[in-house]
Amino acid sequence: MTRPILLDTNVLIWALNNDRSLTRRMRAAISAPTADVRVSVVSAWEIAIKHQSGKLSFDVPVEEVLYRILNGAVWPVLPVLPAHIPELLALPMHHRDPFDRLLIAQARAEGMALATADENMRKYRVPIAG
Repeated sequence: MTRPILLDTNVLIWALNNDRSLTRRMRAAISAPTADVRVSVVSAWEIAIKHQSGKLSFDVPVEEVLYRILNGAVWPVLPVLPAHIPELLALPMHHRDPFDRLLIAQARAEGMALATADENMRKYRVPIAG
């Protein structure tokens, strides 16, 4: 059985938009018939904040994007759970992005691989998908 996969926010956006930034290997990992892929509510939070600050825009209203994500239209949504916080506290400070750090903590606490193209996230002890 393969390890469940948690998408980081960039990979989620690329997958939803069928963006070329999503590598073939990553696309294969998350679209395999046996893949157990999840998205975190943290990614929806990051998208909302970055959209409000003008750092992120879409061709459709952001509410539509968030609706698709949060209603599990594509993949089930992983909430932030109390068990994720001790894992977050145990992370070294390789970088300070709070969204990435919480995604890493969630993946580690849940025994998931993280689908990411971010080299900074590879510094943490978390399996990387794709």
